[in-house]
Amino acid sequence: MKLRDRFERCYLDSLNEYRFFYDDVSVYGCPDNPSHVLYFIPGLNGVAGQVRFALPGIQKSLGSRFYVRCLHLPEFSSSVPVWSKYTDVNMDKRAQAIRSDLKEMAARHHHIIVVASSTGFYEFAAVFGSLDSHVRKSITLVWVAAAPDHINPAAWETLFQPLNGIERNGYDWIALPNSNMLSFLNRETRSTFRWNNSLGSQTLYKSNIESRFSMLGISWGYFSRECTNWVFQHSTSRIHEPLDVRAFVLAAEYDGYWQGMKKSARAEVIRKYLTRSEILWRKTSHLWVNTPENISAILSLAVRNDVAGQGRGPSLAPGK
Repeated sequence: MKLRDRFERCYLDSLNEYRFFYDDVSVYGCPDNPSHVLYFIPGLNGVAGQVRFALPGIQKSLGSRFYVRCLHLPEFSSSVPVWSKYTDVNMDKRAQAIRSDLKEMAARHHHIIVVASSTGFYEFAAVFGSLDSHVRKSITLVWVAAAPDHINPAAWETLFQPLNGIERNGYDWIALPNSNMLSFLNRETRSTFRWNNSLGSQTLYKSNIESRFSMLGISWGYFSRECTNWVFQHSTSRIHEPLDVRAFVLAAEYDGYWQGMKKSARAEVIRKYLTRSEILWRKTSHLWVNTPENISAILSLAVRNDVAGQGRGPSLAPGK
């Protein structure tokens, strides 16, 4: 068996295991008379149950009577290969699900905190203008792990294409390594994170949050720049003006997906879509910006501003 075939087989075998960690649970908390209501939109190849990693931060900032509903469709289950997920039909299903979920939630709750993860923001932004006005007015946006709207070519593609590159559904895919030993090249390659908190410390593993598979003694994840940019284009082509929504953005200063873009330039990209936004910067990488402390901080900021302005205040001052 060719090495690239072994990579694919290991990946496909792993998919039956990851769903037991986080896939199918899409509702959390207290649905009856909750104090706060959240709607979670996962990013590229993300799944509904990833929100469980944020639950301690949510509880710390919002109390115990919160309710979380997640965007969840069987076509985007973690047991489905990533290259089978992103089609025109499936992306349209996601957009319709966001619309219908938010409409249903707004009929029951007067205020919704939309928590968009990474690239999930662009999917939300693509449908925001088509929501009924009363639904739009009920929303406060929290964008965690802010992601760029385009990925440029990188040396990783040239390096790993001969080793494990495959073509699926019209796009080239490569498996990228996750190893702490490679973090000096790119912080996003770290497979673990040492989380320090008031009770002590513990090691968090990327494979418990995102789909990864083991090969050659390290963990890997499949990526396609072409497919990723198609997903971006599919959403951004439907965004015709900045969103009229109060927004709070959690951004990682050392986020490798921005490919070295200066913080000021990244802020310009964010505010191209969100003029009423406040940015909370943290000195960490893309995935590990989502610690319970940072989630608690950004949610507390959103709730505090909503209380002060009752969700309808003036534009926010730019983040520093």
